[in-house]
Amino acid sequence: ARKRTGLNGLWMDSYADASHLLDTSPFSLSVRQADALLPWQARIEAAGLYTYCEGSPHAIGYPSSGGWSLHEDPTRFRPETWYKMAPYLQQASGPKPTALARFLADPQQRWYYRMLANRCCPILDMGHFGNDSTAMELIARANRDFNAVSELMTRRRLLPGGVEWSADAGGAVFAFEKMSYRVPQDMVVRDVTAGRELRPHQGEVTIEAYHTCRIEPRR
Repeated sequence: ARKRTGLNGLWMDSYADASHLLDTSPFSLSVRQADALLPWQARIEAAGLYTYCEGSPHAIGYPSSGGWSLHEDPTRFRPETWYKMAPYLQQASGPKPTALARFLADPQQRWYYRMLANRCCPILDMGHFGNDSTAMELIARANRDFNAVSELMTRRRLLPGGVEWSADAGGAVFAFEKMSYRVPQDMVVRDVTAGRELRPHQGEVTIEAYHTCRIEPRR
């Protein structure tokens, strides 16, 4: 369906409100609406389409909910727990970056990059960044890296210094620190951040901090 139509996914607004939380009709009608929506959701996903579901659907599609805010201690943020989530980070404007922008584009921690590495894809209003072109470039770079490997992000494995993904067609690695990575047999590792192939030494390659690699069979 994706190849035939060019459509990759659907945005589902007020998901729970429109099916599970109705209070303008008998409860039995609400339940019937929910029972009809869930099989439709299954057919959409079976067709290969992503669904971003706003309105607290929890484990359905890519849940996207508003109201996300920084933890009192940002160092305790754990993006690996936000797998397949899409927090709603909108409604900001002005010439100066917001606290959220400074957090996401922190040049040392790169929290936005870490979120994407765990398939957490925020819906982000660039107004948060004001006129900070350096921060916006870090966000754009993270997006480019994610887009270059996203179709290979099927099965996740957390590494001490990053995240590894595997799929039938290959895999990907997101590095949060400079790290050595053992290359799977008959595979090629390409650093999509730097735009070059990494040559293994004794079966291992070195991946630079906050670089992303695409792993594919050698042709």
